[in-house]
Amino acid sequence: MRIHSDHLTTDDLYAAAENLHGVYVDVRHTFRSRSRRNGWDVTLYAEPGRDREGTKRRPKNSGTYGAGMDKAATYREHGWWMLELFAKDPDAAIGIYNGVEDFHRQTRGQFDPTVRTILRYDRLRSSVNGNPRYRVTFEDGSAHNGMSDAGWAYAMGNPEMREGSRVRVDLTRAGNIRSMRAA
Repeated sequence: MRIHSDHLTTDDLYAAAENLHGVYVDVRHTFRSRSRRNGWDVTLYAEPGRDREGTKRRPKNSGTYGAGMDKAATYREHGWWMLELFAKDPDAAIGIYNGVEDFHRQTRGQFDPTVRTILRYDRLRSSVNGNPRYRVTFEDGSAHNGMSDAGWAYAMGNPEMREGSRVRVDLTRAGNIRSMRAA
């Protein structure tokens, strides 16, 4: 894939894959970008097996004779790698994505750190005003308590706010859920 950026460096391309177990970056060549200061042609390879979410890695398409010997990184691994790059340069053009906003729009928010999937929720003691409170655990392993008297708490258990639902979460500095709505 082609990357165009004013702020990224070649080292950033490699560093973005450090947290992805078994994924490595091949910078095939650099080029003079007409739209940005720097340009790269990059391929993500992976070791055989599965990614951290259990998706099987498939053979990489050689481009000339079908499947090659190397394994390609999964769609999710590409997405998490791109998200790391967009954190350093939100205006970069990476593959078909022209900036971080376009990336989140085209991927329907599945790599947006504020969008999470509910694993389970537990009812806490009601607020002093008698309103419901919940502790919500997400698939990423984090768990947060809702703020007292939060209106979103009345939606818990509805089809868009139950186990398996994807929600957009806004946290306070203390880590409590300020608001939560269907993604």
